[in-house]
Amino acid sequence: LTYVFSKVGFDYSNALKDIQIPITPIIYPVLSLTNVILGFILGMITSSLSSLFLLKRVKVVNPVEILRE
Repeated sequence: LTYVFSKVGFDYSNALKDIQIPITPIIYPVLSLTNVILGFILGMITSSLSSLFLLKRVKVVNPVEILRE
């Protein structure tokens, strides 16, 4: 998706029609290896932390009791 918008551009001129700031209405995102790697690492950290949080919560509660309810 980023690659497509880097070639075509993202037109948000309708959102800027009432704003008096001199800004270009079309942006072109840049796809770089650094952004891809950083996004992957942040995604892994976020999913790992949420998994650890849920694992800690499951250890406190007996799963059989949850299934009975």
